[in-house]
Amino acid sequence: MATKDEDRELQSKLKHALYMQEHLELENARLQKEMIAMEARVDELRRMLAGGAVTGGDAPSPAQRSAVHEKIFRAMTTKQHVVMQCVLLGLSNKEIEGRMGVQENTVKTYVRGMLGKFGLSSRHQLEGEIKDALNSITDADYEAASGGLPKTWARDWVKKDPHKKLYYGKTK
Repeated sequence: MATKDEDRELQSKLKHALYMQEHLELENARLQKEMIAMEARVDELRRMLAGGAVTGGDAPSPAQRSAVHEKIFRAMTTKQHVVMQCVLLGLSNKEIEGRMGVQENTVKTYVRGMLGKFGLSSRHQLEGEIKDALNSITDADYEAASGGLPKTWARDWVKKDPHKKLYYGKTK
């Protein structure tokens, strides 16, 4: 029969195993999202090659670009969409923090995540790509991809935002 110390040790190991399982499941979900974004980027490059953009022929059609952007948008969280639109308006991380109710480092994390999804390395590049991406997707398709956030959310933002429940506050 197990002693109380052995029982405590087993309980401690079980708690740790459950914690690790939860951590690994979250990490797996994050990696799956990254994989989707990478696949979208690979698809975009394949379309560019097929359209001849890299070899001097025609660039991808607007429909092709729209499909790629929609796939990337669907791989983003609603909070990333909020940050994306704020970046496009030229808001600082501190200003975005105030709108979202999260820490500035969280905003930076969202920006880095979007850079990865779009295959870019700077915020300036991201702004240009966001403009192209938003112009290439319909309002309805964007709203569906963003989890209900309209394309004009950041521009039309007010303190009593009806979409606040989609993005405001701490992440889990």
